[in-house]
Amino acid sequence: MAGQTKYLWLGMGILIWIFIFATLPRAIANFDPETHYNFEFEFLPVGVVPIIRNEFEATRSSAIEAVTATHFQVTDLTSGAVLLEKNATSSAFPASTTKMMTALVAREVFSLEDLLVITPEAIAEDNLLKFRAGEKISAGDLIKSLLINSSNESAEALALNYPGGKVGFVDLMNKKARDIHLTKSLFINPAGFDHENIYSTARDLTILAKELLKDEWLKSVVATKTTVIAESTASGEIKYPNQHYLYNTNQLLFEMPEVTGVKTGTTDGAGQVLVALVEKDGHQILFVVMGSEDRYQDTKYLINWVDQAFDWVSVDFNNLIN
Repeated sequence: MAGQTKYLWLGMGILIWIFIFATLPRAIANFDPETHYNFEFEFLPVGVVPIIRNEFEATRSSAIEAVTATHFQVTDLTSGAVLLEKNATSSAFPASTTKMMTALVAREVFSLEDLLVITPEAIAEDNLLKFRAGEKISAGDLIKSLLINSSNESAEALALNYPGGKVGFVDLMNKKARDIHLTKSLFINPAGFDHENIYSTARDLTILAKELLKDEWLKSVVATKTTVIAESTASGEIKYPNQHYLYNTNQLLFEMPEVTGVKTGTTDGAGQVLVALVEKDGHQILFVVMGSEDRYQDTKYLINWVDQAFDWVSVDFNNLIN
């Protein structure tokens, strides 16, 4: 009898766990679990999960069609629930959102205080920040200008100052992509210039942004609206250092207090791209739009729709089995 009771309880336990893992993802966002729940994210035993309100379930399709972006994904970063998406795993040009990966690699290979040289090869035609060949700027300041002002010169300078050169730096970018499970991304240059072989997806950019936001310093940088950097005077030879005024390219930072990052991108091939972090009422929601005709209007619409469509419910998964 004791043996039968033991096996009975064991069988019940197995059935409970099967039920939880089979139904929880659907409960979180009322989506198909295999397609719409991102298992790259941590599974938490206790947490707050988004539940779509019944009256908004029917408006999902119209919400998707209301934006101009050809690819997008909206994700609750805590639970990993995908709240809304369109072509999220289809390839598209990432443009300057590539610089999120450039920043991650730069953080690994340089100290923030390392002085790096702006070489002539790093200076592009536009050179919006007016860098001068031969300037020495700290790696930390180059990363700031990379993420805040989306400086192409900073991206090139970081890559060219790597001991393995630009090719070695880009190799590290793609290795990092594999390490964090970006399954449909390939980087060819550190700035995000269009290339026939460069691509990413809204899903991959979501994972990339989440990785960047784990670094508190980088998180503070992408939330910075304006700042100033200057060439180094460490040698004592420069009396009047060249100053560079940084103004964040993400307009939503100036318009919506709940937006705290992350990165813009624009090229002829990519159209308008935006990765935007929204922190509100204790929630972190990431909006990724690609191939947009108006990234800010699209993102504002998605922020408003999600705000109206979802409730966040506390769930203690332990109580489901105790």
